[in-house]
Amino acid sequence: MLAGVAIVLVPMATAQDPDCTTGTSAGRLDLLLEAAEGAYSRADLPAYRQAMDEVAPALSCLDEPTTRSLCARLHRVMGLHHFLERELDAELASFAAARHVQPGYRLPTDLIPEGNPVRDHYLAVSIDDPTFVDLPRPASGYLTLDGREGLLRPTSWPTVAQHLGDDGGVLDTWYLAPGAPAPDYPVEQPPPEVELLPDAPAARSPARLRTPLLVTAGGCALASAVALGVALASSDRYHDPQTTDVDELERLRSRTNLSTRMSVVLGGAAVGTGAAAVVVGRF
Repeated sequence: MLAGVAIVLVPMATAQDPDCTTGTSAGRLDLLLEAAEGAYSRADLPAYRQAMDEVAPALSCLDEPTTRSLCARLHRVMGLHHFLERELDAELASFAAARHVQPGYRLPTDLIPEGNPVRDHYLAVSIDDPTFVDLPRPASGYLTLDGREGLLRPTSWPTVAQHLGDDGGVLDTWYLAPGAPAPDYPVEQPPPEVELLPDAPAARSPARLRTPLLVTAGGCALASAVALGVALASSDRYHDPQTTDVDELERLRSRTNLSTRMSVVLGGAAVGTGAAAVVVGRF
């Protein structure tokens, strides 16, 4: 897909907005920058102007991703342009951008002779502690800044930004001067807020059920023992004719039978809950 027309604050002579019918290759842009450098070194102002007039529309219509070296070359040529226009701040920023992108590059003497003030200007701005701002993440595809994928835009010097599709095709290209607004592209939207439901009560784990089962088993066993004691006491009095009146026999027999049944029931409950506690404790 051809790149859209988007040059942001390019401070140089440009042609009319291009229609990008055929697109521009990265190689074509590199040749234009080389021609501008050659005309500058020869002091051929008409040739230099002609090359620079084609740089902006060529950059707008790039249909290939930029490289680090191509972006650095563009920043150097822009620095030379600002030098000729006596735009010192823009010149220093462009040279700083070139050095940030390609720190090992050295200006050739056939382009910038020894003793030329451009050499001092090229090194004037420190790039040791740059600052950046985050660009919004695109809704699709990804961004490159000076030929490298990312969202961190430098704040002190210009950068070449591109929006590439998921297939790597160029969607848009921008030359962003310091302080220029963020480029216009569809940005990723945050997910809608979801209303959280109140936390449900935590389910009781089997292990946490063991304690109440043991307590219940113990209580049943104790009650069973008490009932058994009552039954035994009643039985002893029932079978002792010396201390028990005949009129009490029926009452003692009923108490003995009832207490015995209660002891059996409570004992069974103690055994059942105790067994359940043992089983639960294994989980």
